[in-house]
Amino acid sequence: MFRYILFGVVLVLGGATMVFMILNYLFDVSIVLSNPKIGMELLANKITIMGLIISIILIFWFLINYLANKTKRIK
Repeated sequence: MFRYILFGVVLVLGGATMVFMILNYLFDVSIVLSNPKIGMELLANKITIMGLIISIILIFWFLINYLANKTKRIK
């Protein structure tokens, strides 16, 4: 039961984070189209932040799976 709750929490938080990042990305694309000089720097920063957030989510996902499998083997 705990695994399903944990999976649901991770799924909801991951989905909300992805939606938030995509909306920010689309907003930044509109800035790039209106002002290329400032927009390209902003867009590069956002892409870097998106990659960092996705990496952190994946690291926590694999860590949770590792701990869940390790506790399952101990029982």
